[in-house]
Amino acid sequence: MSHLNWSIENPAYHRFIEKEVDALNEQLPDNKYGIQLNEKLKFVNFQASPIRNVLNVRYFAMLIIICLFLSGVIIFRLFRVKRMSRAVVRIAVPTDRLTQKELEIAKLVIQGKSNKEIATLLFIEVSTVKTHVSSVYQKLNISGRKELARALNTF
Repeated sequence: MSHLNWSIENPAYHRFIEKEVDALNEQLPDNKYGIQLNEKLKFVNFQASPIRNVLNVRYFAMLIIICLFLSGVIIFRLFRVKRMSRAVVRIAVPTDRLTQKELEIAKLVIQGKSNKEIATLLFIEVSTVKTHVSSVYQKLNISGRKELARALNTF
């Protein structure tokens, strides 16, 4: 039987060989020859199965390339999301509620200027600066210079 054509092109011939191998294994269960034929038959059956096409080297290489591409896309998206999460969150503050002078003073406060320095720069009294700063705090519903810097972080 080892000299037989193990071709899988003819299903009837293939079934015949299967029956003969099964009969041999029934008659001589521990025979080396029967075990070898059974292994060869399993290999031929595997070659005939659709799984073989999936495991074909070309398909396997394409599958690896597709997986690498998709992994790259996923990694890129994760880094992009991570980078975006690190970015400073801009709070939408309705600056149209602030007057031009309040906005100007708020910018100077964010730059770290004291009330006295702001008064000197704008040629106004320190009390006027304090009034404008408290008005900005009230309009933006905040309570300090650090919160003001966070609220108006676009400057």
